[in-house]
Amino acid sequence: MNTRERIIEHIRKMPALPAAAGRVLTAARDPDAGIADIMKIIEADAGLTADILRLANSAFFAGPRKIGNLRDAGVLLGMNRIVELVLSSAIVPLAKGPVPGYDLSEGKLLEHMFATGIGTEELARALGFPPPLNAFTAGLLHGVGKIALGQVVADQVEEIKKQVTIHQIPFDKAEERVLGISYPEAGAILLEYWNLPEELCQAVRWHREPDKAAGNKLMCDLVHAASVIALECGLGLGEDGLLYTVCPGTVERLRIREEVVEKTGAAIIEKLDDLRQVFGLAARRT
Repeated sequence: MNTRERIIEHIRKMPALPAAAGRVLTAARDPDAGIADIMKIIEADAGLTADILRLANSAFFAGPRKIGNLRDAGVLLGMNRIVELVLSSAIVPLAKGPVPGYDLSEGKLLEHMFATGIGTEELARALGFPPPLNAFTAGLLHGVGKIALGQVVADQVEEIKKQVTIHQIPFDKAEERVLGISYPEAGAILLEYWNLPEELCQAVRWHREPDKAAGNKLMCDLVHAASVIALECGLGLGEDGLLYTVCPGTVERLRIREEVVEKTGAAIIEKLDDLRQVFGLAARRT
């Protein structure tokens, strides 16, 4: 069994999503299910209920409104947003710890994932159109492959950095050379194991190489650009640092201008502060 095969086997042995979150996602895909069915599942889990109410009252999700109970959350936010809150709650314990292979201390990967989720929506708004459905989730989940590869990358990080230097390639392409798999592909495999929608799997798989995405590339382009903007804001810098290239195709397709980047970056920093408080993440150093 080669390194790639061992990594894929490891990914498939990783913990599944919490049971309540899994039930919510299953219900959300059922055309006969509605917001009331989703809320019944959440209400049966006290921890999930508390997380949803905390998130629902964050400035990013609720704005100035105050949400006192799950029923109000469902009415005001709608089913898609509630499902996003459930996934956010499920991801926190997985992504909050340190990720040794990428030199990310506790909370830094989660911070970058939330920043990219925020940025994916805010970039669309800055470009003048409504965020696509599941834009926040696609951005949030884009870095999940780093959880799967963290220790493996730590064991091979010197060789990966050597490949970056010798071949002048981004960190994720060097990962692929050394390990036979990159963190975007590892993330997509994990999401498939979690039985998440194909659109999310594709956005995670190709967010580093949007040109390779089949069909409509909008979600991949938004996540790609949002991730880069978050890194430029200093959110998620680790061993791989800024060793990622910006896709010219994304810049051209989205017609990204400097003022759009600045507006998106400012929105990320402002709205991330509230989510930091929700999840007890350390404040950003200035």
